[in-house]
Amino acid sequence: MRGMAGGASRRAALTGPVLLTVFMAAMILPVSVELSGTRLSPVRLLVLVCFIPLMWKLLSGQIRMVSTDIFLGLFCLWVIVSLSVVEGTGRLPFATISGIEVMGGYLLGRALIRNLDDFKLLVRLHLTAMVILFPFALIEFVGGPQLWARGLDILGDVEYRPPNLTQRMGFDRALSGFEHPILFGVFCSTAFALVFYTWRDRIGQALTGAGFVGFMTFMSLSAGAVVSIMLQLGLIIWDKISGGRWKLLIGIAAFLYVFLSIASNRGPIIIFIDTLTFSQGTAWTRVVQWQFGGAEVLRNPIFGIGMTADWERPAWLYTSSVDAYWLVIAMRHGFPAIGAVILAIGLAVWRIVAARNLARDVAAIRTGYLIVLTGLIFSMSTVHLWDANVVYFFFFLGAGLWIAESGGAAGPQEDTSTDGPADDSRDGSRQPAGGTRYSRFAPQTRRSAPGNDSAPGPAPKKGGRTARAPAQRHRP
Repeated sequence: MRGMAGGASRRAALTGPVLLTVFMAAMILPVSVELSGTRLSPVRLLVLVCFIPLMWKLLSGQIRMVSTDIFLGLFCLWVIVSLSVVEGTGRLPFATISGIEVMGGYLLGRALIRNLDDFKLLVRLHLTAMVILFPFALIEFVGGPQLWARGLDILGDVEYRPPNLTQRMGFDRALSGFEHPILFGVFCSTAFALVFYTWRDRIGQALTGAGFVGFMTFMSLSAGAVVSIMLQLGLIIWDKISGGRWKLLIGIAAFLYVFLSIASNRGPIIIFIDTLTFSQGTAWTRVVQWQFGGAEVLRNPIFGIGMTADWERPAWLYTSSVDAYWLVIAMRHGFPAIGAVILAIGLAVWRIVAARNLARDVAAIRTGYLIVLTGLIFSMSTVHLWDANVVYFFFFLGAGLWIAESGGAAGPQEDTSTDGPADDSRDGSRQPAGGTRYSRFAPQTRRSAPGNDSAPGPAPKKGGRTARAPAQRHRP
């Protein structure tokens, strides 16, 4: 039995990195095929194939269910319900695939990223993907052709540069491997703080890696992605100069928000959008989208307006697209959908922040992860995501929950499996349902309180007799 369990553990240890590599490779492949009227990208195909096994892992207890799982599942169900109510059952296939993308991407993150080594592998693979795309993105940036997309068009339909893209600052907007420069920029920005904190002890490598990620993001010339980088950089600097006094920073931010709301006739949100965009025109377009899109949500608060219905806006705003992912969710599916997503993200962040007694490396990765998540949340208020990038965002959300299970007062890490008497962990060790790992090393005993130290047991003397060893002194 132990041999069979060990074999399963080794297969799991091998399958995880391989599947993670396949997932990251699928992220940068700009090809798709059409099946029964549904466009299937490599990432969408991977999530569809893995969805049922992942749901089985969750429902059978192999992945411990948490509150974020429940609210994200409710969000996916509400997407299906709302589209069916507003647009009829003909939208059911599309709504189902949309829900599977969100939940499947999230569960893929939870299943593949279970410890520090897995997360560091994710960071390295993300960085490797950008290194592969770098020469192609640079050629596009200086006005060259889309060599990456053209080289892959033999594999399926390829999305080329949208015809309405204009130059910014004298450069073309790179989109190598993605449908739009916004998606390329957001994908690259996700690695900024993670690269810095992963190599924080080698400051030269950390700065070089973060600088490379920043330049890759800049080549998209997407304001939303660049804002994410600027926000992450500011939070990294704050962490270094304040020693991680995040409550103080939250207090300062709240004070500034209230002050600007009172002192300015534009308000903090409009100031934020107007200041941190490349174009005044796009800035005011986003402001109008939030004003009129928000009004549309208030008129259709329960089920939203669906996917195809138009929304009221000024006559000069000819496009019906909305450059804000969170606003789009609320407009399409109503308050229950956006409320479920907010609760899912908020509860995940709460669990991660509440983790105590983390190892030094895990605590550093937690800081980098939360900084990146903050940057993503802000940037998604000014850009819309779709297809692979939606999958990746929720994958990233699930990929951080292992941090919440890494803390503890003492003793072995809590087992997250409830399926069967023993769990085959990713590092090859076996752990029974009670929580103690089988190991050739004896378990560490909990440190006793100062002044109440007890002897570990009789110790042999040189003459062969035994005597009680003196109580070991612990530092207070």
